[in-house]
Amino acid sequence: MARGPLHTLRADEPRLRLARPGPGHRDRARREPRYGRRLRLARQAAHDREHHKNAHGEGEEAHTDAARQAALPLTPRRGGAGRGGPLDFGFLNARVRARRARLLGGSVLDALVEAPGLDALIALLGGSPYGPHLASAMARYGDPSEALDAALRAMLSDDLAVLDRDAPAGARPCIGALLSFREAANLKTIARVLVKGGERAAAARLLVPAGSLDDRALRRLLGAGDLDDMAALLSSWGSPYARPFRAGLEAFARTGSLFDLERELDAFVLSRARAATARAAGALEEARATVEYLIDKTNIMTLVKLCGETRGRELAVSLFVEGGKRLLRGDYEELAAETRRDRLLDGLASRVSDRHMRAVLDTAYGEEAIFLEERLDALLAWRLDRASVVDPLGIAVPYAYMYARTRELKNLRLIARAKIFAMPARQLRRALGVADWRAV
Repeated sequence: MARGPLHTLRADEPRLRLARPGPGHRDRARREPRYGRRLRLARQAAHDREHHKNAHGEGEEAHTDAARQAALPLTPRRGGAGRGGPLDFGFLNARVRARRARLLGGSVLDALVEAPGLDALIALLGGSPYGPHLASAMARYGDPSEALDAALRAMLSDDLAVLDRDAPAGARPCIGALLSFREAANLKTIARVLVKGGERAAAARLLVPAGSLDDRALRRLLGAGDLDDMAALLSSWGSPYARPFRAGLEAFARTGSLFDLERELDAFVLSRARAATARAAGALEEARATVEYLIDKTNIMTLVKLCGETRGRELAVSLFVEGGKRLLRGDYEELAAETRRDRLLDGLASRVSDRHMRAVLDTAYGEEAIFLEERLDALLAWRLDRASVVDPLGIAVPYAYMYARTRELKNLRLIARAKIFAMPARQLRRALGVADWRAV
């Protein structure tokens, strides 16, 4: 007899009996960990199989619930990187979205810009997500500006640690490719201080622990006597940056220009990132696209920086980085011969295949030229934001967040400096808006 959704059983119809657990089942489930339950089920399954063989011979195994449970791995699941699979970004992206909600909104930044001084700025930030880090830094440092820098650095360092720790196992090389740019930036900052003799305490505020270079390592490098000591430290640690740093140091000894040292580090980081993302596809596809963009940006900035110099063309041609998609090598070598920056920018705008990048290049004339690199970074951040919406379970989500967090750190540092030197709010707003490539 067919039963509808509101069918009522007659007295003579069989009723389905559901097995109920015994009185001690709930207490045992609370006391017994998951690993213990699996082990008990596996032993029960082995006992059932042995009983089946004795009763029915070597026939097919009984398909009991215990046997199915025995097929599960006995290794207990642990948290950490790679939860859910080697390319499952669900756990990491959930944490990233929670942290992204803590970014300061436009109204908060407006209030910070209008703050009458540094003390008022720190008071406003005390009620923001930066509050705990700021309170800890204020107790450690006597100078408010130094405490603010330490709090901002600690916040970014925590975010980088989350990426490194909770990334899926299959995505760790791509996450490491992103962190390597921060590591190289730290090394270049320290090298400039050691060569030019700047104040090391002030330089320490600009360093952000990331990847293999934690806070202790950065402080030891900053305490080196010169570049040779710095190279020796990297070699003694077995750092992957030891060889490119040594090569850059030899080039610096020949030319006396820090640019040669920095270009060796940049070339190493880009080649390393390109190798890590060369076969990236699916959830990792945006990692490869990001590295390609960064290679194109590096080639463009190399041409702009060397334009008009005596050895500009020869050096620029030797510094071309393979792997970009928007500026071909032939066009690059032709533009390397330009000695006037306005003609170089015209040539780049006509040869670069990306229309958004061309729009940024069109703004880099005159006084706006100093903001070119900043706007190219802002364009990349905008692209990553769009990609994170299209693929919410891909690597674009953590990539976009890290660029947004870095942008916020730069803005807060700029606002703090403006308060120290009493910069007018109107001028400060203009400085904060130069990175918005869509507003030009």
